[in-house]
Amino acid sequence: AFDGEAFVRASAPLPPDRAFQTRPLDLGALKPLGAQGKRAGEGLRVRRQFEFLQWARAGQTLSIAFTNRPVHRYAGPRYSGPLKVAVWAPSRTVVAEFGIPFDGGTNFVLDARETGIYRFEIDARMQTAGVVSGAPGHGLAAAESLYLFGCSGRLYFYVPAGIQDIRIEAAGATFALLDPDGNPVDSVVNHEGSKILHAVRPDVSRGEVWSVRFTGTTYLRVGAPLAPVLSTDPANVLAWEPAEGAGPREAAGGNETD
Repeated sequence: AFDGEAFVRASAPLPPDRAFQTRPLDLGALKPLGAQGKRAGEGLRVRRQFEFLQWARAGQTLSIAFTNRPVHRYAGPRYSGPLKVAVWAPSRTVVAEFGIPFDGGTNFVLDARETGIYRFEIDARMQTAGVVSGAPGHGLAAAESLYLFGCSGRLYFYVPAGIQDIRIEAAGATFALLDPDGNPVDSVVNHEGSKILHAVRPDVSRGEVWSVRFTGTTYLRVGAPLAPVLSTDPANVLAWEPAEGAGPREAAGGNETD
């Protein structure tokens, strides 16, 4: 006879994992870590709704490439129609809207009238969208599960001075949390379900760039107290300092999988 209750008790998540939370995204606290960016993001495929963040200075003109790589090829606008993108300025007003054509791409020219974070709301539906930028200070919002589909790579995030605990929720098959030198400090291979990747920094006197390496379809969330942003290259990282009173929020429900 199988004792289901005993199995559940023995397999229950650790209390810190059960308490996993994400911090509300404070766009005003985000700044480019470096002055020179690197064109990156090729090959990344993001499914469903997500947000791309790009810092710009007033008067700056940036060219950002968007791609639409299909997962399904059924007839009808639900599958073959352009993916919708809305561009929000730092003043929280929509300054542009455009579409990413099916199985194609488009270059969007951002003519910045304000200094700060421009937020691109992208609805990839059941297809996948990609974003490539060479300007410093950009990333993908990861407070809600960032759904990376059929791709592999490495995404970077900033850990400010004074923060010791690092927690990243990952769901998929194979992924690893890497320290600033690229050494894995927590990892899973051929995993089913989700796991909280965890590290404790021995030295919190300075800010550092950490990263997550993933293989195959993966869901990622960045846990509090870190800002939930994942960037395509160390040169593109958005740095931040925690705002007063910006506490964490409870994690949403479990991830869905196809």
